[in-house]
Amino acid sequence: MWNPLNWYSIEERSAALAQSGLFGLFFCASVIMLWKIYKSVQKYELPARDISKGHRWCPIDSFSNTAYCSICSTLIIDGYFCDSCGVCADYSCYKKADKTLKCKALSSDDCSMKHHWVKGNIHALCSCDVIDLHEVKPEKALQWCKLITDQICRILVAGGDGTVGWVLNAIDNLNIEPLPQICILPLGTGNDLSRILGWGHCYSGELEVRKILDQISSASVTRLDRWKIRIMPTRHLPIRHPPKDYFMNNYASVGVDALVALNFHKTRESKFYLFSSRIINRFLYLLYGAKDILERGCENLHEKVELYLDEKLVPLPAVEAVIILNIASWGAGVEAWNMGTPEKKYAPQRHDDGMLEVIGVYSSFHIAQLQIGMSEPVRLGQARNVKLKLLERLPVQIDGEPWEQSPAEMSISFHGQATMLCNSR
Repeated sequence: MWNPLNWYSIEERSAALAQSGLFGLFFCASVIMLWKIYKSVQKYELPARDISKGHRWCPIDSFSNTAYCSICSTLIIDGYFCDSCGVCADYSCYKKADKTLKCKALSSDDCSMKHHWVKGNIHALCSCDVIDLHEVKPEKALQWCKLITDQICRILVAGGDGTVGWVLNAIDNLNIEPLPQICILPLGTGNDLSRILGWGHCYSGELEVRKILDQISSASVTRLDRWKIRIMPTRHLPIRHPPKDYFMNNYASVGVDALVALNFHKTRESKFYLFSSRIINRFLYLLYGAKDILERGCENLHEKVELYLDEKLVPLPAVEAVIILNIASWGAGVEAWNMGTPEKKYAPQRHDDGMLEVIGVYSSFHIAQLQIGMSEPVRLGQARNVKLKLLERLPVQIDGEPWEQSPAEMSISFHGQATMLCNSR
C-alpha cells in the first residue's frame, strides 16, 4: 500500500512531528488560559473584605493545595477560597456559598466576638488580624478599618519608631474615622516613643500574649502631636525642584547626631552587614560617635544654619547639632529637655500641647555626656512653628531616618494628632 510518509526522510519526519507537538501544546495552553479568563471571579475595588458583597474569593492552586468544597464536599479541581474566612467552593458552587455561608464579621456590638467556625479545610479564626508589613503595605493592611465606621479599632504595632510612623502615615493617607488607637510592642533600637507611652524600652524573649492583651485592654488613651516638615530647596538652578513633605512624630535634627545616624544607616544598608541586633546597633552608634569626636564633621554648624522660632531669628551658639523635640525621650531614652536645672520661662514639655522644644549640643562628646546624665543641653526655646535655613549641604534626620540635604529651607508646622494607647501598668 502506498504511504505518503515513505517520501520523507527520517529527519524530516522528526521535524514534522516536533512542529505538530509544539502546535498542539500551544493550542492546549491557549484553551486553558481562555477558560480561566472566562471563569474569573469579579474583583472588588477595595483589597479589604466587604462582607456586604459576599466572600472575597481567590483562585485555589489545585496543584499545590488540596481542598474540598464547603457546599458539595467534593474535591476542588477548579474553585476558589475566601481569604477572609477560609470557605472553599467549587466553581459551580461559589455563588451558592455567597448566599448560604456568611463571611467573618468585622465588628460586633458585644464586648467580645465569638469564633467564626468554618466547615473543614482551615482552623478557627477570630476577630483580629495579624499582618506582616514585610509582605503587605500598611495602606492595604488598614483598609479594612474603613469598613468599620461604628467601632474604634485598636492596632498593636510590633516594631521600632519608624514602623509606628509608617502606620500613622498610612492612617492619615486613608483618612480613617474614627481614628484607630495605636499601641506599641517595641522591637526597634531606640524605641523612644514606646518609652514615653509606657510600653518599655525593648522587648526580647518569649512573647507573653495574654499579658500584652491585658495591658492593651486596660491602657488609657492619649494624644500625640504630629508635625509636617516641608523642605524647599534653595539652590539656584534653571530647574526649580518642588518641595517635599515629611511627617514627624518624635524629633528631627540637623548636625552631628544626624551624621552619626547617617553613617550607621549606610552600614546597615551595606551587603556586608550580616548580623543585626540591638547590641551590635548600639556598638556601631558608639563607634561612629567616637569617630566624629576626632573628625568634627559638623564643626561651625552655627555658621551654616539659621534658626527661626515663631518667625523670630534665634542666634546660635557654637553648637554642632540643632534638635527639635516633640516627645520627652531622645537618643534611646535621654530626657534632654528635663535634664539639669529647669528654666522657669519655659512651659513643661508635653507631647500633646502643640509645642516643640528646640535644643543644641556642642559635639559627639556632649551627646555621650547626655547619655550618662553628666551634662545638659543648650535650650534654644519653645515654639509652635520652627524654620531652619540650611546654607550648605548638611546631614538631616527625621525620626531616625537620615540623609544628606542640599541647601534648603525646612518649615515645621502642626499637622494633627494621633490617638495612642498609654500603658498604665
